[in-house]
Amino acid sequence: MFDIFRDEPTENQLKGIDMLLKTVHKKYPYIVGWEFTDNEPNRFATIVGIDIVVDVDKLSDYFKVPVFEYFMEYEFMRRGYSLCGPLKYLSMDNFEDRPCFKDYFELKKLLNKYHRYLPKEYKFYTKMKANGELDPEFMGRVDIDVNKIKFVRDEE
Repeated sequence: MFDIFRDEPTENQLKGIDMLLKTVHKKYPYIVGWEFTDNEPNRFATIVGIDIVVDVDKLSDYFKVPVFEYFMEYEFMRRGYSLCGPLKYLSMDNFEDRPCFKDYFELKKLLNKYHRYLPKEYKFYTKMKANGELDPEFMGRVDIDVNKIKFVRDEE
């Protein structure tokens, strides 16, 4: 069992995240990978944070919206909290209604839904109870949280 305060993830748990991303890749083909969020997996007692890696050209094709080319020129712009970031929408009106905005939140829900159905050896657990007490026998649920998005190009 993985203790998110002390242990490194097992090979099976890493495979578990890979399986989750392969599953959501079917619906979101622009997702090409993942990595632990900085300072992870030790952020919170019940959350393992990951950053998803998104191919901007596949994202552009999927939503049929061009990419701001300058977005990919600067390293600091290549990480963000919105799938809509690099997409060249002509207006900021109705931002929350854009499919890219909605997909991000749906993706987060799907990852946790699928994580609950993984076989036990592929899941993450915590030994911390709700009262803050550590119990070596306790196996509390841990959620997978998409923190940031790392934008890449296929040729990188």
